Amino acid sequence: NALENRDARRLNRYVDGIKGESVWFDKDSRPRVRPVRLRQPPGWGNPMCNAVHRGWLRFLTVFLLLSPILSQFPAPAAFAAARATTEPTSLGSRGNMPAEITTLGEADALATSPTSTMLLYYALGDSIASGYGLMDDYPDPCHRSAASYPALVDDSLAATTPTVRYALLACSGASFNQTSAQVSQCRVGAPSRFADTCAMLQVSAQFAELRADLARQPAGTPTLVTLTVGIDDLDWTDPAFMMNLMSMNDDDFAASIDHFTQQTAADERTQLDGLLAEYPNVKIVVTGDYNPFNQDSWILRYADYLKTVSPVLSPIAWFFHQLNVHVLNGKGSVKPLITAIGWVISRVGRQPNSAIPSDDLCTSRIRDGWTIDCYDRAQRAIDSFNQSLDQVVGDEAQAFPNRITFAPVADMFAGHESPEPLCGGAAPAESDSWIQYPNEEKINSPIPEVEQPLLEQARYGDCFHPNYDGANAYAQAVLRAALRLGY
Repeated sequence: NALENRDARRLNRYVDGIKGESVWFDKDSRPRVRPVRLRQPPGWGNPMCNAVHRGWLRFLTVFLLLSPILSQFPAPAAFAAARATTEPTSLGSRGNMPAEITTLGEADALATSPTSTMLLYYALGDSIASGYGLMDDYPDPCHRSAASYPALVDDSLAATTPTVRYALLACSGASFNQTSAQVSQCRVGAPSRFADTCAMLQVSAQFAELRADLARQPAGTPTLVTLTVGIDDLDWTDPAFMMNLMSMNDDDFAASIDHFTQQTAADERTQLDGLLAEYPNVKIVVTGDYNPFNQDSWILRYADYLKTVSPVLSPIAWFFHQLNVHVLNGKGSVKPLITAIGWVISRVGRQPNSAIPSDDLCTSRIRDGWTIDCYDRAQRAIDSFNQSLDQVVGDEAQAFPNRITFAPVADMFAGHESPEPLCGGAAPAESDSWIQYPNEEKINSPIPEVEQPLLEQARYGDCFHPNYDGANAYAQAVLRAALRLGY
């Protein structure tokens, strides 16, 4: 029924007042956000237009009532031929799919019979793959985002493949060494509707979910899997580990990194080998990692300086912890003390050429047994990790030719690290950074506790995870690798 003019005018004023946002991509494929103002359809409230609308409504009603009868008559040959060439080949074509599928349950609803134009795409990994901080779906503990690099890959694949069935299994914090106790702790702290996603903190669980879904799909359906994982096994978000990594001598540092890379590579090899052997239709792109730290990073300086004063801090922290447990019955907290001490340290650690000169901090001149400074330690850790992954992928490629490849990203991110001034004292500027930085727009990655004394004026932007430009760089690296595999 056509609206009365008065009601139409009221509706027009309401619709015209709604505001929203739209994401678009510029000529460099960088996502941008701009405001959108919804406007009323032209002609609303015009009596003549309303009469026309009523005429079309009557025609449509008659047509729908006659459709069952008309369908019994054969269609003209020319019309039937034209329809055969333009009709979609399956119900799962991209035009009928939502912008993102983040669960296998949603993807199953769009499953179709096997065709040569169908592609299954599964994205596994940690916070880099889940899109942490890119306006992710917090409080989901996996922090999955519609702007993650797998979502960008999905969009590009869909431009050339009529049917792309996409499942994002990646989960922030995922690693090979996550324990069942840590998963249980996640379930306790997560909202009930997200409790089941905590299992994805274990990379082995992501592979198990992948295999379970592949078993339900038509045999032989072309399948692409991307894997970005391993950096959380290094525990770079653990303050104690970072303090040790920045302060140990060169020999201990090398031994620690070798142990980490070898163990992670062995775990990854086991999963990749099993998946490729079990499913001949699966092809895999394994991505490398990048060094997010500013070359004069406040975070690395801070971690090293905390280790320097830890002989003083540790007994104080231990005393207050015992006081909390045995006297206050768990009702107290050492956090205010640690925060206060951290603030004092950060005031000193962030002042170049003052009490602790920048030239001397994190260099061999302030500690025996050093030839590698803080930033180079982080870089060598990343290089070692990437080399071990490349070796695993190379070995698998010999056993399974043209079915697995490596997508390096470290060189791409060089010069686009976390920016000055809030993440460190060196270039790049914020406009050239591919890393989330404090107070960056459209970012919702919380500042980790250990960084809060350094970045007390910011709520979001952790100087670690890729921002929108970084996610786009990952997507481009994956797409180039997928092209080598025939996608």
